[in-house]
Amino acid sequence: MSYVRANTLQALNGNTLFSISGNTVNFPKGYTPSSLVIPTWTTSGRPNSPAIGYIGYNTETVTLEVYYGIDSFDNSDIWAKCDGNLSGGGGTGSVMESLNSALSSYNYNDVSSIRTVFESEGYVLISTPCYNGMAENQSGTSSAITSRGYFKYTEWDSGNNIELTNGMPNSTMDGYPYMLFAGYDGSNYRGIACSIYRDYSSPTPLKSFFYPNQDRNLYCYVLNADGSTVEDVSGGTSTYYSDNQNPNSNGYYQTSRFAQDDGCWGFRIGTQRLDGNGGPYLTQDSSKSYGCENRNSGDSCCPEMFWGPSSNTSTTNYTFFFAVKYV
Repeated sequence: MSYVRANTLQALNGNTLFSISGNTVNFPKGYTPSSLVIPTWTTSGRPNSPAIGYIGYNTETVTLEVYYGIDSFDNSDIWAKCDGNLSGGGGTGSVMESLNSALSSYNYNDVSSIRTVFESEGYVLISTPCYNGMAENQSGTSSAITSRGYFKYTEWDSGNNIELTNGMPNSTMDGYPYMLFAGYDGSNYRGIACSIYRDYSSPTPLKSFFYPNQDRNLYCYVLNADGSTVEDVSGGTSTYYSDNQNPNSNGYYQTSRFAQDDGCWGFRIGTQRLDGNGGPYLTQDSSKSYGCENRNSGDSCCPEMFWGPSSNTSTTNYTFFFAVKYV
C-alpha cells in the first residue's frame, strides 16, 4: 500500500484547498461536494483485511458499518453498526412526505403518472386494487402496470428483498420491511399509508407477505393528504389478506388471478386477522380502515373506498396504488 502525506493541498493558482493542523482539517474556501459515495456490501461480502476505520454501507442490514479491527479473543473481524434514524431529507418518513406532495395532483385513473412518481423515489408499483379488481378479478402482468386492477406478478417471483423502514416519525416503526400505498377516491387524493410487517427484522421478499397463507402482524402509519397523521404501534393490528387466497409459493394464486377467493388490501387499525374470507372486515369500522376488500363475495361486491374518517362507502371510482422498494 502506498501513502501520500501532506498537511496542505493547494490548487495550481496557489489557493489552499485544505490544511491539516493536529486533528483538525480546515477548508478555507468551504467544502461543498456534490456527493459523497461510500462502498456498499452485504454481510458475507464485507471487504477482506480492511484498514481500521474503513466505513461502508451494508445493503442487507441497511446500516453503516465501521471496521474496528481484530477481536483478540477469537481473531474475528469486528464491525460496528452505526444505527439511528436518518434526518435532513432521508428515511422512509421523509420519502412519504415527498410522495404525499407529488401524488396530490392526480386522480384514480392516472395509473402511469402515479407509477412514475413512485419510480422517481426508487419504488416499484406492484398492485392497483380497485372496484371489481382486487382479488379474484385482479389480473397479473409481467410488465409495468398501466391500468387499474392489476398486480405485477414478476415482483412476487423475483425474490428481491424489500428494504427496512428507517427515519419513521416513531422509531418503534423502524427496522422492518414494508409496503406503501396511496389512495384515490375519484379525483380526491386521500393520502399515503405504510404497512409495516413487524414479524420480519431483516429485508425480505414480497412473496413473504402472502406465503405461507397466514396472519401477519403490522405497525401502521398514515399520512393524510392534508398532512395530518395516524400511527399504530399498539401491536394489535394484523392481516391475513384472505385465508382462502390459496397462494402458490411465490405468494399469489395464478398469474391471471391474484386470489382464488376474496381478499382485503390494507389494514384496519386495532383489528387482528383482517380476512376477506370470513372477516373481520374493513367495513366493520370504516373510521379506522384503509384499503379495499372483497368480503366473502365477488370483486364487484363492495363499492367502498376506505380511508379512515374520509372513507367513501358508495363509490366504484377508486384505486389504491401499492409499491415497494428493494435494498
